[in-house]
Amino acid sequence: MLLLPAIGALAQSEYPLKGSVTELGSSRALAFVSVGVKGQSIGTTTDIEGRFKLNVATLPVTLVFTYVGYESKTLTVTAGMETQVISVALKKKDFQLGEVVVKAGANPAIPIIKKVVANRDKNNPEKLESYTYTSYNKLILTANNDSLTKLKGDTAKEKVMKFFERNHLFLLETVTNKKFIAPNLSNEDITGIRASGFKDPSFMALATQLQSFTFYNELIELGDKAYLNPVSKNSENKYLFVLEDTLYEKSDSIYVISFQPRNGKNFDAMTGVLYINTNGYAIQNVIAKPAEEDNFGIKIQQKYELIDGKKWFPVQLNTDLLFKNAQFNSANLIGIGRTYLSEIKINPTIKRSEFITIDMVLDPRATEKDDKFWDIHRPDTLDKRERNTYLVIDSLGEANNLDKKLRAFVALSNSRLPIKSIDLELDKIIRYNAYEGIRLGAGFHTNSRFSRVVNTGGYAAYGFKDKGFKWGYDLSVRLIKRPDLKIKALWMSDVKESAQPIIQGVRPASYVERIRNAFVNRMDFLNKGEVSVSFRTPGYLRFVVFGNNTKVQAKYTYGFSTSVDDTVGVNKYTFTEAGVSVRFAFKEKLFDTGKFVASLGTTYPVVYVQYTRGLTGILNGGYAYNKIDVKVENTFTLKNLGRSSFAFYAGYIDRPSPYILNYTTRSAYGPNPYVASMFSYETMRMNEFLSDTYASLFFRHNFKNLLYKGKSKRFQPQLILIHNMGWGRLSDPESHRSVDLKTLEKGYFESGFLINDIYKSGLTGLGIGTYYRYGPNSLPKWNNNLAVKLSLSLSF
Repeated sequence: MLLLPAIGALAQSEYPLKGSVTELGSSRALAFVSVGVKGQSIGTTTDIEGRFKLNVATLPVTLVFTYVGYESKTLTVTAGMETQVISVALKKKDFQLGEVVVKAGANPAIPIIKKVVANRDKNNPEKLESYTYTSYNKLILTANNDSLTKLKGDTAKEKVMKFFERNHLFLLETVTNKKFIAPNLSNEDITGIRASGFKDPSFMALATQLQSFTFYNELIELGDKAYLNPVSKNSENKYLFVLEDTLYEKSDSIYVISFQPRNGKNFDAMTGVLYINTNGYAIQNVIAKPAEEDNFGIKIQQKYELIDGKKWFPVQLNTDLLFKNAQFNSANLIGIGRTYLSEIKINPTIKRSEFITIDMVLDPRATEKDDKFWDIHRPDTLDKRERNTYLVIDSLGEANNLDKKLRAFVALSNSRLPIKSIDLELDKIIRYNAYEGIRLGAGFHTNSRFSRVVNTGGYAAYGFKDKGFKWGYDLSVRLIKRPDLKIKALWMSDVKESAQPIIQGVRPASYVERIRNAFVNRMDFLNKGEVSVSFRTPGYLRFVVFGNNTKVQAKYTYGFSTSVDDTVGVNKYTFTEAGVSVRFAFKEKLFDTGKFVASLGTTYPVVYVQYTRGLTGILNGGYAYNKIDVKVENTFTLKNLGRSSFAFYAGYIDRPSPYILNYTTRSAYGPNPYVASMFSYETMRMNEFLSDTYASLFFRHNFKNLLYKGKSKRFQPQLILIHNMGWGRLSDPESHRSVDLKTLEKGYFESGFLINDIYKSGLTGLGIGTYYRYGPNSLPKWNNNLAVKLSLSLSF
């Protein structure tokens, strides 16, 4: 009887096997390799780092290693080997997607994919009621092993090889805590950050976030492209699915299904492998990359686990970036991103009061964490090369003052040049428009090294055509505990394009939109003082409450009067205004860097609505009116069709008012209409129409590279279709004197197309566009309705 427990324990004993699988020749870890036991229905898969664990009842056993795109391999494990780490290297096949053949009959992969699609919302972690987790993120910039192999035998490159054998070029680590409540409350605190070569890497905090943590969205965004998800409705019409293998894990089966775009289908597609678990028909693992790669290659891997036996949730994310045109001393560079999620809680109780209006916040002490903090959060200790990276690159960073250079780079990307505690504003140095001609100037603002609370600055400029001197000054105060609350005062003496509304809180226009500014020839001179308070509220709302007083002089032949007897009118006015501007950006993410709050964007339309009240009897204000301005913009992806953009502008003023308060629609046809703008009428002459009530819609659709997929680096044409239209009215045109007026009651219509990037060099491209004006406001001669323009593009 005494022997029974021992016998029972012996009968139930298992042999724990552990090992790793790599690619033969490169030693690259292979994720999600199938590891089965020959003759038995048990097995497992390697994790993202290529490691596996498997318990077997007896020894010896024969392990079978299979992986899509690699030759299968068997290995017999005998007694004693269970105490060792088993190392296996798989040889890559000469594998071409076009060689796949599916035999006649029902494809067994299709019903499985349809079940995955049917359960997509159920398994999508973004559809949970709430969750929290901690993530450790690591980004490594190093040399591609293949490029280093090519350097062998070249004595001049031996130093490069030895450098990368000892350490990487760059290493960045972050730790974040995230909490989420459906449908859209999300906060992420970056509690730790460390980067080789930098003492203050706060600007890099987002660099480790390279991919979405769910593979269930209709479109998967990688880089600047959106790819059709193979796990989406009717995807079997676009993708070819092949059931490669069936694995067994406890009581569940795992289907290994490869996917690739079908022949003749032209869309932004991916290729890769899905591992589908029959428990809920959920994605357990996925490997994916673009089916066609250009100068920038990317590959993602994701691993999901069943948390608390209830919901599937990602636990590991890999991103590999291949910079084909980026080299360091003849060695091609790659980026290796790793994210590990832990402390995952599904549907915990979280109070909505815990959430703030900023989505991501960098802890002020995130850069000061000690080794104990990092040892707790790292899933594995750093290897020798990684440790050396900190030692070597930190010393190089200090010697070369990389922190200062990083601050300069960030500032320059915002057209600023930092000099200690101030930033010189580069976009103030030189400008051009048809009224001022060449405008030279200088401007500055203090930066966070001066103060995180107070920001002040000013500018001065001179226009050589109008021979006018301009200046401006502003002061703002930002509260530390409420970084979204800011009080600002400004004073200016400058010119402004007449009859174009100023909407508070609108970000500076893109450089393509600003091209039209060169054609502006009708301006007013303003002496203006303004005070505003801006703040955010839950629900993606941002408010700006403002009041101002402005003295205006029209700098063109014009007079305003509502009196029939006054045939000349006046061209000098004083306005006193009070108003509120509301910005709504659904699901916009904001990041508080500790130095400023940055927008991470949104896929939904951004809406601005501003109400302005003109006041009389206050600071000599001479005009009473109610004015409403609206602006809506968005860029979105259409599945299998490319990207569309639109802008909608509208305005209304309730009584006859001077020219400056009305609206000239956004035209971009100047004396030399050679360069296309954006969200402007390309065939409409400057100041051609005036309205006190108007609406304009600008639409453009870019087919991206869906219509042409050539391999040339210089010739990468993209077809863009354009349609613009608008309507307006002017209730009292007689009050505007000494100026020619046309109105838009019958509407304005133009259409055209652009071919961007006919010639491309680096990040810039050159193309050509044609536009035609038609409808009630078309011109008598057909050639006057036609505009042919060059187009400039910039891609990142």
